[in-house]
Amino acid sequence: MQQAAWILMFYSMPSKPERNRLRVYRKLQKEGTLALKDGVHILPFNEDAQELFMWLHQEIKTLGGEMHFSIIEKFETLRGEDIVTLFKLQAEASYDTIEQSVKKLNSELSLEKTTSKQEQIFEQQIKKVVRDFEEIQTVDFFASDKGKTVRESIQSLQAKLHSAPLPKPMIQLCQAQDYQNRVWQTRKKPFVDRMASAWLIKRYIDPDATFIFGDAIDTSKENIITYDMNQATFTHIGDFCTYEVLLQSFQLHENVVLQNIGKIIHNLDLNDDKYITPEAEGIKMILSAIRNSEKDDNAILEKSYEIFDYLC
Repeated sequence: MQQAAWILMFYSMPSKPERNRLRVYRKLQKEGTLALKDGVHILPFNEDAQELFMWLHQEIKTLGGEMHFSIIEKFETLRGEDIVTLFKLQAEASYDTIEQSVKKLNSELSLEKTTSKQEQIFEQQIKKVVRDFEEIQTVDFFASDKGKTVRESIQSLQAKLHSAPLPKPMIQLCQAQDYQNRVWQTRKKPFVDRMASAWLIKRYIDPDATFIFGDAIDTSKENIITYDMNQATFTHIGDFCTYEVLLQSFQLHENVVLQNIGKIIHNLDLNDDKYITPEAEGIKMILSAIRNSEKDDNAILEKSYEIFDYLC
């Protein structure tokens, strides 16, 4: 991968107090900077990196140190691909701890005699692994092969845990042709699961669907289909959110794109970190902004459709 430009910083700190030097070092380490030598660090150039170094400049100055940074297109004595390799090696070293944790959990996980309590413990341990992995992902700037391998091993571990012999939810199969031109009702102020479910209904199940909102079923209208509300026709079943139930009910679950959107919705709605979805929080922020900026519930749904369209 060819990097267009780099941002290079030089800094020095007073030797005392030691905690200030450590504070700056930890910050640089957390942000994934590459140390070319003591006091010289580099990042791939982008606006976030530039803003980071601007803030660091102020912080180091406040702590009595000195810092300067510069944007450069290339080094005369160091090839860009060599720098990329160094960044990848740095990321791979960070993944080692995650990889060891996954191996340990894999060896401990016995699906044959996994009790409900043990499964909860494993769930919490896997959540921590996922959080640590996603933190490293943010500074794996050049998508190292080790990152892809570790991601696959985490997904395999999650699948292993969730393939334990637990009762599977019974979901009734439906045909889209039987659900055309219907009125679909859900709760007011729709958010993640209700937004995504409405989009799925509109795009893949009932293109002419209309939506109404309320906590109680509107009996004045015929053929109302309820979703994601109390005693709804389509709602959570087992550990499936409503969007996932709709996918299964209308046999849309083999569509990989819809599956991936479902993983994001599942994590945001159930907050169980079942899947690795680093993009989830960004999508949640956008959907929250839509929800807060519109007073009309149908307008909320209409604007949210664009976000899910972009994910396809």
